Amino acid sequence: AGRQTAGHRPEGALVFVSHDAYFLRSLAQSVIHVEDGELTQYPGEYDYYLEKRSELRQLRPASSEANDSTPNAKASILSSKARRRLEAQARQKRSQLLQNCRKKVETHEQRIIEIETRLVGLGEILSNKATYRDAKAAKALKREEKEKKEELKQATAEWEQAVAMYSKAVDDKKSNALVDSNTQLN
Repeated sequence: AGRQTAGHRPEGALVFVSHDAYFLRSLAQSVIHVEDGELTQYPGEYDYYLEKRSELRQLRPASSEANDSTPNAKASILSSKARRRLEAQARQKRSQLLQNCRKKVETHEQRIIEIETRLVGLGEILSNKATYRDAKAAKALKREEKEKKEELKQATAEWEQAVAMYSKAVDDKKSNALVDSNTQLN
């Protein structure tokens, strides 16, 4: 690990998860406690966090959290607001992902329709005996037909991938909507 110099703390932020008290005491300048889906921030070092958690445990049976005016209760309310904001951002991100997936599916479908339309046109041209009077033109049409069939295979495979991504996004949104509604009920 890194070498610590007396009095020197690097600038910036570092997020870590640890149960090592020595490690936490030596580095943590702020603690975010996660419990029952709630995030509570303690702006002090690790010992401050331990002290406030102990106070909270002692106060909790004597008073309800709603009426508690301790700094910890305020931090909990703020963390609840922050959690709701993060949940709203996550829902918005899922909706954007769903919308992007749907657009990809529609784009691939449009491309497939264009290719199939051209293949039908080529089929009609190639079914006409007069097309073969010009061998060079007929050969070019057959080459284009072959290329369009390969292009259709590729476009169909891409469409299938896009549909799978869209289906997963829909399922994720549904399952997260269930989690969100259960969270709100609790």
